[in-house]
Amino acid sequence: MTDPAPNTPPAEGATPPADGSTPPAPDPPAPTVTVEDVARLQAALDKERNLHKTVKQQLAEFQKTQRSSMDETERNLLEARESAAAEVRKEYGSRLAQTEFRAAAASRNPEFDVAKALKYVDLAGFIGDDGEPDAKAIAAAVADLIPEGSAGPPVPPSFDGGPRGTPQTGVSMSQLIRQAAGRA
Repeated sequence: MTDPAPNTPPAEGATPPADGSTPPAPDPPAPTVTVEDVARLQAALDKERNLHKTVKQQLAEFQKTQRSSMDETERNLLEARESAAAEVRKEYGSRLAQTEFRAAAASRNPEFDVAKALKYVDLAGFIGDDGEPDAKAIAAAVADLIPEGSAGPPVPPSFDGGPRGTPQTGVSMSQLIRQAAGRA
């Protein structure tokens, strides 16, 4: 059998529970953030940004020297690969941007026909260099182009069936069938 809690002495002035179980541990104090902590984190963030910028520059220089050391065939092959990759990013980025635009428009106004608006929108302007759509720019365009929907949820249609009239007197179902069949 396992011991439910390690043997720790009770706090001063605390009485143990009558059932013999150990009292729950007090919650740890909430962490406090000081101005020095924020300044230290900001300095670390600035340092990481500078390091990232330096690494990007070094990578660009390395790729440039690597290209210059290639022969013509290798260079043409590399350019063809980069061109194909850019074309794929552009094509699928456009699809992603269209999907993002439709979703944003549907959340703004579900009744609006988005296809009409998409005929006049150049989605290439919403695609970044990495092929990903810019969600903030799309949201801003949707806010400008798509009118806001109604305030509440759509009202469901009525299935009342209209006013009720009194049935024809003296006409039975058999007589209606005969009339429809042309034997009446």
